[in-house]
Amino acid sequence: MALIYLQDTEDYILGIWRVQETLEELIHISGVGHDLLEKYKNPKRKTEIAAVRALLRTLTGEIKTIAYNDDGSPYLIDNSYQISISHTVGYVAIILSKLRKIGIDIEKYSDTVLRVKDKFVSEEENSILQLNSEKIKEALIICWSAKETMFKMIPTDEIDFCDHLRLTPFIISSNCDEIKAQEFKTSNRLTYVIKYMIEKEFILTFSIQ
Repeated sequence: MALIYLQDTEDYILGIWRVQETLEELIHISGVGHDLLEKYKNPKRKTEIAAVRALLRTLTGEIKTIAYNDDGSPYLIDNSYQISISHTVGYVAIILSKLRKIGIDIEKYSDTVLRVKDKFVSEEENSILQLNSEKIKEALIICWSAKETMFKMIPTDEIDFCDHLRLTPFIISSNCDEIKAQEFKTSNRLTYVIKYMIEKEFILTFSIQ
């Protein structure tokens, strides 16, 4: 069993799965049939799909069917929970809530954020990098991951990560903390509290509205 992290609260259930099993083992744990995976040609994608179902079954104790809206966002056929899903190399993360809108993102450490930061960090948000000058990579991954989490919670497309999603300046002082953010895409101008976790191999962010 590869469930490495679990939070089970009144508002949400969050789990992180380290993918170490073979595809056949994940299929057995998840309870899904091979027919679900037949349309996926890439072995890596098949493993991700099976790992998501394995984690979902572990969190709920049931075999549940995931479907997708036109915008690609997942939902459960039985409507038992709101669901948000994320995966990165070697890990899968899911957050569930019966009543609240939710979002989650998990990111493996990578230098890519250093090369493409101008695509998701606005000029105003450069102050975040100055405040965290000794932890630039961690700060950038948190910025990217937090905006991915927000993106999953906003029911619209064509979102510009620089113009429409803005983070309040923060200083990384511990491995678990929260930051505030606001979206400027919709007329509601919703605000978000986004929690982050810094682990040895990945950074995870999530939000519950």
